[in-house]
Amino acid sequence: NWNPHRFFQENERKTGTVSIHGTVHLTYKIIYQFCNIGLVFFFAFMGWTAAGIYFNTKSPFVVVLSESMSPGFERGDILFIRNDVRDPIKKGDITVFELKGKDIPIVHRVLKVHELYALLCVTFFSPDGTVRFLTKGDNNQVHDRGLYNRGQKWLEPSNVMGVVKGYIPYLGMITIIMNEYPKLKALVLLSLGYFALFTRE
Repeated sequence: NWNPHRFFQENERKTGTVSIHGTVHLTYKIIYQFCNIGLVFFFAFMGWTAAGIYFNTKSPFVVVLSESMSPGFERGDILFIRNDVRDPIKKGDITVFELKGKDIPIVHRVLKVHELYALLCVTFFSPDGTVRFLTKGDNNQVHDRGLYNRGQKWLEPSNVMGVVKGYIPYLGMITIIMNEYPKLKALVLLSLGYFALFTRE
């Protein structure tokens, strides 16, 4: 049986020219591959969103960028965090928190919980949300008040993104290397884009 696709491909191979059919075929292939790449990003985004909803936090996974929590967590570890309002933060919990005006979240342990209206020596949330936290890195000599915003002595519940529930060691080093070497990052992305667009039949 005569196959028009094979006929045009053989003709292009023998003559060394590119027909209109070949151009259309290449254009279709590129569009198809762009659609595949778009689907990958779409499902990755939906997975991230679903994880954020499930763990009740805008960033369910974070990468440790420093050694302030060593030896418990090392630079490059990926942490899984959850913000469970039914489980109040306690002294000793490892929290991920963010500060106003600073883009990078911090992973440190709760050193002290201060409840303004607590009459018992029990950690709990008051109805008006006046609970406060003081944190410290396990590998640091002092608490984190020097890191907080000017005039801030305690973290508020709105600062806390969640509590660490698990981790994968060193897998986040890929992200760190990419951010520290932007040229390498660009090369990797271009290479992945090239192979995604032009190597798959």
